[in-house]
Amino acid sequence: MDLSNHVIVPREDFIELQEVAYNQPTPSLGERAASTAQTTLVFAGIAAALTAGSYGWAKAMDWREERQLRRHMAKRKLDQEIAD
Repeated sequence: MDLSNHVIVPREDFIELQEVAYNQPTPSLGERAASTAQTTLVFAGIAAALTAGSYGWAKAMDWREERQLRRHMAKRKLDQEIAD
């Protein structure tokens, strides 16, 4: 058995680590509610930021396209006036 990549832990330490890992006290109802509220707020903030960013991007593209359309229409009008 090759133990070169293994860590040897004394049995007492292993038992202590095992107890800490598997015998965690269950969180109280208040702690769980606070954690749920915090998670909800974080995801609501992320969703709001994504929505605002998407809305801002859409408004910017709409403004850009409207500006291009006005330029195109003004150029067409000018070309038509020159042709007349």
